[in-house]
Amino acid sequence: MPPFFHLPFPDALQGAFRVASAALLVLGTATSGRAQSTEPAEPQDKAMEACYRASAAQQQGRHEVAISFYNQCIAWTELPPETLALVLSNRATSRQRTNDFKGALRDYGEAIEIDPDRANAYNGRCWTYAMLRRPEQALADCEESLRLAPDDPYALDSRALVHWLMSRDELARADLERARALNPSFRPWQERFKDFEKMFFGIGP
Repeated sequence: MPPFFHLPFPDALQGAFRVASAALLVLGTATSGRAQSTEPAEPQDKAMEACYRASAAQQQGRHEVAISFYNQCIAWTELPPETLALVLSNRATSRQRTNDFKGALRDYGEAIEIDPDRANAYNGRCWTYAMLRRPEQALADCEESLRLAPDDPYALDSRALVHWLMSRDELARADLERARALNPSFRPWQERFKDFEKMFFGIGP
């Protein structure tokens, strides 16, 4: 099975740092008084460290390691809901990159249940459904992502892929043109990857 080849939204990378930042805002004050202490680490300290390590590993493309640290971060049950939704969404991205599409669907679904307005989670799940050749479900998620973030070129790129899978070439082209208009430096999937059809259809559910 070929490796997964696309991070479906900017938050997949930049969001990893926002996980750490959110954790710092929520948890950092708890550690400030123990910076030089020899006391055993508290659960929130361990959770914050895991968030940072997950962020770094994801940025480096070490997705199995990132998943492991995200697991540790999520294990702390007192994470604020918005932070938990973000962590789940980013873990889903690393699951995509390791071809664990069903695991990614679960994580995106949980993130959406916690935070129904998280546009990037709908976009990520849209792409995941596309990888599993479930274009109708993918399209529904892309539409919801674009309802929440209508000017996101990555969501438009995802919907263009879904239209292409459904043989709606004109609609796909329109989405890609709009994505480029919003961000002239944006490179859609056709330009980023050679032999896309062969790679895509080599991936099974």
